Amino acid sequence: MFYDKDKIKEQLTIEQVSEIVIALGSAPPIMMQGRFMMENLCHHLPGQSHECKLYYYDNTKLFRCYTKCRESFDIYQLIQKANFIQYNEEWVLPKAVEWVANRVGIVGQTEGFDGDKVDDWKMINHYAMLQAKIDNAENKNDTKLIVYDNMILAKLAFVPIERWMQEGITISAMVKYGIKYYPKDHKIVIPHWDINSNLIGIRGRSLVKQEAELFGKYTPIKINGIMYNHPLSFALYGLNFNKNNIRKAKKAIVFEGEKSVMLYESLFGAENNIAVASCGSSISMHQFELLRALGIDELVIAYDRQFISIGDDEFKIHIRTLKQLAKRFNNYVTVTLMHDKTGLLDYKDAPIDKGKEIFGQLFEQRIIIR
Repeated sequence: MFYDKDKIKEQLTIEQVSEIVIALGSAPPIMMQGRFMMENLCHHLPGQSHECKLYYYDNTKLFRCYTKCRESFDIYQLIQKANFIQYNEEWVLPKAVEWVANRVGIVGQTEGFDGDKVDDWKMINHYAMLQAKIDNAENKNDTKLIVYDNMILAKLAFVPIERWMQEGITISAMVKYGIKYYPKDHKIVIPHWDINSNLIGIRGRSLVKQEAELFGKYTPIKINGIMYNHPLSFALYGLNFNKNNIRKAKKAIVFEGEKSVMLYESLFGAENNIAVASCGSSISMHQFELLRALGIDELVIAYDRQFISIGDDEFKIHIRTLKQLAKRFNNYVTVTLMHDKTGLLDYKDAPIDKGKEIFGQLFEQRIIIR
């Protein structure tokens, strides 16, 4: 199969570029003052970017990084950079081109090959087969995460987070999920465990406004020279605690952030908690397979309201990307979306943020993606 890389690149719409970067693990890009901005996946893992300082310019079809890289590159180079950073994989150009073509539904040409193009075609097929092997390995949950010593948490003090309590999160939920305080960095400590309760990472929520604005609210914690980071797409927050409930209910609710999992438990009880968090606005195949292994019949996507008003540009991107995300999994399970179409939530609210009653309404109104 032969793909015209330049033609594909020129045909990409803003919405398609948005879908691609989300598929790479980014939070949904934002449009601000005519600038299309997103996480710096060119040199950061998803969820660990300091700022949305990677811009895309539709007139040139080029990205420009305004932090560490300080360079311009096209969509294929971004894919190569992201896969190297996230998986230590060196993607050749034909593989990146084919991946983009498949994402946006472009069919390659099969006619008119000369000797050189047949070689290209064989090479692309080779990398397609290699990718299939990689996907198969991921589906078998072969990914190994670094396991840290749990004793580090015992050295940190528990301090009830007053703001979280005001939002409805109980002290018992904070204690259960290991919430601590790290005074040196003025951060709330949020431990992350794998499905078997092995400590695989620790995220910190900054309490310093200037730092949060500069480097992001959530970053990995560094204690005694050890950076407790992990690839967020290879685990689900809260799954170790809620796997049995999910197995019994055959249903899982996936939120974006950790707080939503704790708030759900605070409102509905630990015995009813079927919530997990993907820690970003995308669900990886690995995360899905973790839930599928528990026998779920329904996957409920309960992501934040990433638009101000129905019909605006953010709304169109938000809905399109959520539907594309849902369609990755609806051949395996029923996929439903909790979508605020009547203005029950504020901008960037999670469906659980307005309390039990509002959440119940949104849950009852969830839509099935076919």
